[in-house]
Amino acid sequence: MIKKGLRRAQSIVLCGGRVIYSSKKRYEPSNEEIRRMEEEMEEPCFVVTSF
Repeated sequence: MIKKGLRRAQSIVLCGGRVIYSSKKRYEPSNEEIRRMEEEMEEPCFVVTSF
């Protein structure tokens, strides 16, 4: 799932075992956006970036 998501993006956000956000820009989403996603999903989210 992570490899597949990073093929098309520089960063992905995982929440609840799913990719809920992906971006071609490495420094997206912002910390505030991640906090909002965590509040909406009511569980921790993780950001994975590629180099």
